[in-house]
Amino acid sequence: MKLRDYQQEAVDAVFAYWERAPSTTEKPASPLVVMPTGSGKSPTLGETTRRLVQDYGCRVVIATHRAELIAQDAKAVRSIWPMAPVGIFSAGLGRKEVDQITICGVQSIVRATSRLGHVDVLIIDEAHLLSPEDATSYQRVISDLRTVNPDMRILGYTATPYRLGQGFLTEGESALFTAVAYDVGVKRLISEGWLSPVVTGYVREQIDLSEVGVRAGEFAAKDLELACDVDKINGIVADDVKGAIDGGRTSAMIFGTSVAHAKRLRNEMHMRGVSCDVITGETERSERDEIIGRFKARKLACLSSCDVLTTGFDAPVVDVLAMVRPTMSPSLYVQMVGRGMRLADGKTDCLLLDYGGNIARHGPIDDVKVKPKGKKSSDAEAPTKTCPRCLAQQAPAVRVCLHCGFEWPAPERKANDKASNLPALSLELKPKAPPVRHSVGTVEWHKHIKAGDDTAPPTLRIDYYPDGALGLGRKIVSEWVCVQHEEGGFAWRKAMKWWADHVGCRLPDNVDDAIELLDEGHMRPVEAIETEKDGKWDRVVAIHHGDPREAGDDSDEDEAPVKVKRPCAECGMPVEDPPVVKRLDAIGRTLFFRQCPYCHGNHGGVGKWLAHTPEIEAVAVDENTDEGDDLPW
Repeated sequence: MKLRDYQQEAVDAVFAYWERAPSTTEKPASPLVVMPTGSGKSPTLGETTRRLVQDYGCRVVIATHRAELIAQDAKAVRSIWPMAPVGIFSAGLGRKEVDQITICGVQSIVRATSRLGHVDVLIIDEAHLLSPEDATSYQRVISDLRTVNPDMRILGYTATPYRLGQGFLTEGESALFTAVAYDVGVKRLISEGWLSPVVTGYVREQIDLSEVGVRAGEFAAKDLELACDVDKINGIVADDVKGAIDGGRTSAMIFGTSVAHAKRLRNEMHMRGVSCDVITGETERSERDEIIGRFKARKLACLSSCDVLTTGFDAPVVDVLAMVRPTMSPSLYVQMVGRGMRLADGKTDCLLLDYGGNIARHGPIDDVKVKPKGKKSSDAEAPTKTCPRCLAQQAPAVRVCLHCGFEWPAPERKANDKASNLPALSLELKPKAPPVRHSVGTVEWHKHIKAGDDTAPPTLRIDYYPDGALGLGRKIVSEWVCVQHEEGGFAWRKAMKWWADHVGCRLPDNVDDAIELLDEGHMRPVEAIETEKDGKWDRVVAIHHGDPREAGDDSDEDEAPVKVKRPCAECGMPVEDPPVVKRLDAIGRTLFFRQCPYCHGNHGGVGKWLAHTPEIEAVAVDENTDEGDDLPW
């Protein structure tokens, strides 16, 4: 299985981080990989696992929280490495196997960590679910495994590197993760065609949250249900979703606040003649699989759910999302929107209907506002409300006074007339322009040293010029071939591919050797290139080669000879047929050169050639060679 460019970048970034990051037994280097929902995190996890085992001999445990993700991760590892030594430890899947790679449910393994033995790397899928609190299942597993191996590394994968009440997963003294090793942006993957764009639909009503309390950083569940499960809101949601289906969309997901709310939303869809089913935490696995199967096959138009299809659910056909579920959790918000970002046949984008003000609360999904964990103050006063009968102070959530029995009226279920049409992405993405084709007259190359960074390895810079532009500065584009970058890394593999396509022999060990081979005429002639915009720069996306000119080919002998100009190695001036001069080398041999008439430098050996012109080399001769003899030029 071949990884996409950004997936391979993620794999390389993890190992590069482990090579350079400080690591101690008190704080082992434990990076995070951040990849948006739908971007193909599982193949990245699979390739990282393969390299850990095959290249380093590690024992690896992959832990997650749901049976679907366990099966998904096992499939990903085997798709990369069919003969991988994989064991699955999951009560939900009815298997309890331990091997060099063990993929497990955290609830299943928490009381059986002794069976895992020595573990070198613990990989956590959906790492945003890992709480820093000591009593959680994940923390107990980590503590037990580090008792056996204090230097055990942790690697986390997530689409959301933050957690409600904690902030970013790499911040704070109790943070398990030490840094984000790789983070690929939503907008990049949408612009490159790997994710579906999300467009915001206009909604007529917003849920009124003025009477909803907040507990532990999230809206209070009972208050939220009262505010959201309103007939007017439910009817508008059903009308909007039906309108989207009637308009040509095929597959809608509706997020409710409770099981009862999800069922009422389903009933509203049925009343409008739209097929809809409910999935909750109480749904039997066989029924759940059957419903999801029909939904993925586009035989079921709508799914209504409550807090169960926000992670690990893979249905690319989703092209309508109705969020009737306000949340203060940026992670939950992004996970809900992510359900609609996978690609599918016939799908151009996903319509997002936000009835809970989540976009306004958290920002666009590519620029989410994350509140850092605040410091607790012992002097801060807890919020209270006053009983109108006995004036006793009560907690805000209390409905009946603890002193006199006064009962506060239940909050009225009502809708907010304020409409919402905020964009789900921070910037509108323009359609990708087609590549532009350029005819090439000249190809130049030289060694490039990165300015201001003495530690960066040199690269081979390739410059393309149009016909007649040599020496006039009208360059089409440049590209850099990373010959001396880390062998096996992403940049080095790209250099391998470039060299194989355009030269055809083994990639040299360094830039100097590469230039020598190009000076000898080994690069295939270039007739044209295609470029496309990458931000404000142009990037080469295709190169079209001409037929190589064979030595001794005289098929064009009746045509006028091509007059060749080469830039001088010393002064850069283009020179046509410079005169031949004779010099002696260090051991007394005679060398014939073409000499630059401008600076009188030796005109050769720097690799700046017309694309169709073979190399003209300096030639060593002996005492019997005369200047009038037949020389290579």
